[in-house]
Amino acid sequence: MTDTALRRGGIGLAALADYLDDRPLHRPGDEGAAALAEVLGVPAHGPTSARDTGGWRTDGLRGGALEWDAGYGAPTEAWWVAPEGEGPFPTVVLLHAHGGVTHVGGRPMIDVPGDDGRVRGARERLYSGLGVGNAFAQAGFAAIAFDTFGWGSRRVRLRPGTATAPLLAALEATDAANGIRLDEPAAGDRETSVLEPSLARAASLLGTSFAGLVAHDDLVALDAVRALPMVDADRLSLFGYSGGGARAAYLAALDGGFDAVVVACMMTTWRALVPDHVEAHSWLVNSPGLPRHAELHELLAAPLRPRRLVQYGLHDDLFPEAGMRDAHARLEASGADYRGSFHDSGHALTPAMLAEAVAFVGDGEAPR
Repeated sequence: MTDTALRRGGIGLAALADYLDDRPLHRPGDEGAAALAEVLGVPAHGPTSARDTGGWRTDGLRGGALEWDAGYGAPTEAWWVAPEGEGPFPTVVLLHAHGGVTHVGGRPMIDVPGDDGRVRGARERLYSGLGVGNAFAQAGFAAIAFDTFGWGSRRVRLRPGTATAPLLAALEATDAANGIRLDEPAAGDRETSVLEPSLARAASLLGTSFAGLVAHDDLVALDAVRALPMVDADRLSLFGYSGGGARAAYLAALDGGFDAVVVACMMTTWRALVPDHVEAHSWLVNSPGLPRHAELHELLAAPLRPRRLVQYGLHDDLFPEAGMRDAHARLEASGADYRGSFHDSGHALTPAMLAEAVAFVGDGEAPR
């Protein structure tokens, strides 16, 4: 691989195969959640607990770093930010985007003092430069972001094969001819993007799916987060942008124990994506069997408890407007506690959207 971080850690396919060997599927008590776990092939997970790996203070906030074991591969790295005080705090779990940026995962969602250029660059590219977790912490919440399967500390080590090696070589040759030299993170991101279909195939051959392996890591993270002393486990919410929004919908259906769920720039009907928006979405969304099982809006509407906010960008080039409006209408008609908002924006998390999300999560039981 081109990324030296991958040579130090991450996930190897052999370790993944060993972990999945004879492993049962995740079996939640709810019938609908169990059906989704079956469709995605979500592996069962064991207990875990978080370890503190550092802390910081700035601007009336405190934060730190954590890690926990996901059952195989390198430990999951995570970051948190909260108001001063011991808590427990109502907590927002931040689910990072895909965005074709895999050398980092959750870290850009929290503005940590001393962040290096690659983290700041990813924050600018994916989240309009916004410290998402910091905004929630300034409103009185704890916020926790982490790397899920395929990103950052949980990035997967794959060797290019007979189909992908020539493609990567051609891309590198084109760069060289045009005087372009990608830095190591960018080259690694491109490589993992090219290899993602191979990873999805491997997951299928091992009895799961790319989305199922992401859901596994996300469920492990929920267990680790709920056990933290600073977290009020009875007041837990989700915020997901782009691919993180799909993850939020999956988790809402698989778990359901949340106060509020915010999905930003990730809602449509499946049919609306065909034919013009198929290639805009990764294997996190293009999961075999899922569209026959349920629409994305149906997953979000399934659990009874959480309040739901879906934020749509009217000029989002990843989704046709008709698909977004159709999903919105169906959510309104579902009887779920749902609010939808349409923004004069593209596929981007804007300051107005973040402010709206913070206010929405706080509406249920404002911590301040």
